[in-house]
Amino acid sequence: NNKTYSFSHLADFINCPLQFYFKHIACIEAADEISENVEQKIIGDAIHQIMESVGKLLGDKPYNYHNIIRDTRSKLDSLCHEAMTESINNAQKHKDSQSHAFHINLDQGKLFLALNVVQKSVKEYLTYIEKNMDSYLQDKNNHLFKYTEEKLIHKLDVDGHPLLLKGYADRIDYRDGHITILDYKTGYVDEEALQYSEFHNIFTDPNHSKLLQLLMYGYLYDKAEPQKKENAGAEEKRAFLKTNTYACGIISFQKLYKNQPCEIYPSFNHSDESIDRSLITKEILQEFEKELQLLLSQIINPTEAFTQTDDASHCQYCDYSAICKKQNSKSND
Repeated sequence: NNKTYSFSHLADFINCPLQFYFKHIACIEAADEISENVEQKIIGDAIHQIMESVGKLLGDKPYNYHNIIRDTRSKLDSLCHEAMTESINNAQKHKDSQSHAFHINLDQGKLFLALNVVQKSVKEYLTYIEKNMDSYLQDKNNHLFKYTEEKLIHKLDVDGHPLLLKGYADRIDYRDGHITILDYKTGYVDEEALQYSEFHNIFTDPNHSKLLQLLMYGYLYDKAEPQKKENAGAEEKRAFLKTNTYACGIISFQKLYKNQPCEIYPSFNHSDESIDRSLITKEILQEFEKELQLLLSQIINPTEAFTQTDDASHCQYCDYSAICKKQNSKSND
């Protein structure tokens, strides 16, 4: 009951309650087996670091975006080196899988390839921003990069227990009369899995994890309380701009590489057909909260055991498969 719950906690529990227990309750360190996951994490962290700093500049001075992007391009190599080095150090500090095997030499091997991916990703994204800023800035009410890497927190009462929920939104814009929350993804995004399903399916099927994440961000933003401003006094807080509807989507870097539309949004069914299907309404958020409370109630229920998933396919990339041995027992059967 005293834990803080993020989207990843919920996704792990939905994938396998026992995996959730090993990772978040027993705090068992993952085995050093899956190095690809660590490389992807390092790449993702480095991109996020760079885009956070660039996003803050663009948010503060959007009409100066040409100069900001030009200056970023001119020092891109050093920015990427610094971000990669910091990301690797963070991985070592937290003892991520295989992190101890990395020496910070970005001139050869896998880290050199990872550095190239970071450089390419940031270059493509800067070009994408440059192409789209003018059209958005024509409406002076629009504010792109209003918030970047924003912490969203909310206390939700579950069975009499105030549980703290949190999330970090990569980019938040105000566009066309509503808040748009965007999450950066360097990996593959299954667009079909983003299509709205019954809420029961979203909270039970791991294939809908990205849709769950976007709904979680929309919910947390709508519920988030004012946060203390940076370098401000104890009483000075910044309130979030709230709107009647929210757009929550993904910026797919793989789409960027292919020069395809990279902003991907879910599609919802609304009782009012005049509402854009990509928008999340208050009605959807109310239904989301009900299902969220049911899931959290199951997690904190002391009479319910953390059991193995019934679906062996969920074990394929699990860090704890060597402990629970479900795949081995399945093959022996």
